[in-house]
Amino acid sequence: MGGGFLYTRTAYEKVGPYNERTFLAEDYDYWLRVSAYFPIAHLARPLYYYRQHPASLTSRYSGGETIEAAVAVQRQFSEFMEKWGAAQ
Repeated sequence: MGGGFLYTRTAYEKVGPYNERTFLAEDYDYWLRVSAYFPIAHLARPLYYYRQHPASLTSRYSGGETIEAAVAVQRQFSEFMEKWGAAQ
């Protein structure tokens, strides 16, 4: 199992579930959406370690595919923020 995170019911109700269509960038998508509604901060210490192996997603999908997924998420998030800002 990879790293996980905890969030409040309030965050889930505001942001909603993971977007399964953002394969390889699900976490990135979720945290961008969280950041639109709630403050987030960087912790300067590791909370967990993980190992990579040949069958892991990190090993199988590195480089271009991961970057493409992240760029697609950024594009969707930018469109969301434009609509969200206009609604404020």
